[in-house]
Amino acid sequence: MTLFAIVASMVALASPTAHGPIDVRCSPLPGHNLGMATPWDGYVTLAPEACQNVRRIIRHKAWAPNPDPYPGAKYVPYPRSLDPIVIQDGLFVLLHEAGHVGQWHDGYITHERGCEVVRGCELDASCRALAGMSYALRRLGYSPAVRQHAVRLTRQRIADPRAMPRRYVGKCPR
Repeated sequence: MTLFAIVASMVALASPTAHGPIDVRCSPLPGHNLGMATPWDGYVTLAPEACQNVRRIIRHKAWAPNPDPYPGAKYVPYPRSLDPIVIQDGLFVLLHEAGHVGQWHDGYITHERGCEVVRGCELDASCRALAGMSYALRRLGYSPAVRQHAVRLTRQRIADPRAMPRRYVGKCPR
């Protein structure tokens, strides 16, 4: 699969969460950021490691022997499961950043009221990512059990203050 095909797949997976077409780029980002959105321009930029993880999910090369995502999470015994790190640092980052573009399209954030000042903006983007995850995995041909597992792990992570920065943590509506 060519890089062009991988990026085209990323765009197709993220566009529903963004409520429209987006442009996905893979480029180094400052600090430890895995993703960044420029919602008014419709751009999502992923760090190289996030792009690599999304590529692994697209190519069905993201399997893990142990689906336990982090200390304290509930163990879900599937014989083959998506690697939780690949989910969180790949597909979730892509969909989260696409969620910011969706917020822009919905009027939730504007030039004057960016995510830095809108309370709950990061959690909202995480919940939008969670809502789009099952669709994205179904589109890639993953089984219902794998999709449910990925959504369950992501929901746990969003709700766990030990796993996410505080502004990202909370409960998403079902």
